[in-house]
Amino acid sequence: MSAPPSPVHAVRRGLHALPQPQHQEESDSGSELDRSPEDFSNDEEDPYFKSLVDNFTNATADMCNPTLSDDAIDLEEDQRRSVLYAESALKHYNNDDKNKIKYELISGITCCDILEGGKGCYSHVNFTAKGNQQSAEELFFAELRRDGSNLVPTCVLSLEGIKKVGGLCDTRYDNNFYGKGMPIDAKHCYACDRRLKHPKNGELYVMGHIAASDYYHE
Repeated sequence: MSAPPSPVHAVRRGLHALPQPQHQEESDSGSELDRSPEDFSNDEEDPYFKSLVDNFTNATADMCNPTLSDDAIDLEEDQRRSVLYAESALKHYNNDDKNKIKYELISGITCCDILEGGKGCYSHVNFTAKGNQQSAEELFFAELRRDGSNLVPTCVLSLEGIKKVGGLCDTRYDNNFYGKGMPIDAKHCYACDRRLKHPKNGELYVMGHIAASDYYHE
């Protein structure tokens, strides 16, 4: 008999704040924070993107800290984390030449971090953005995966004009997970709550399809 699968953990705990730039005297070369991504060679590391990765690392470390409770969730930090993930997702989206409309972030809404042994760390996030050829804001969903020192978006799409559903964590559709077999629901996410909207086509994202939220939340 094979051993039961490793449990996963989904949290909505906040990240540490991004380091703020220090005021320094101007120089001919300018500070690293003033440089655009195009100014960095392949051998250099974008300091802003590094801060995104560092924050994600801090968040996943907090997942393993048993002293933290759900009562300590800070909505302000949840929004801060949502903004970080949204910026990374939009950077990936806008750099794809196939996407003719380029989007500017308006606000982060909510997110959920998911850590699974053997698969790594993922995040689901909702945010609003506005295209450079449009006047109205659009609601977006994105899923990101941490790959070493990189945050890799696995899904970034606008939810405007398509059917969307909230996460089913702690809803009447939820099941109990006993470690014997895994009930799969490919259309929904059971790691996120109802506030976080997903595309109805659940095949567009990777994580959250085991239909038992206690598989993701201990």
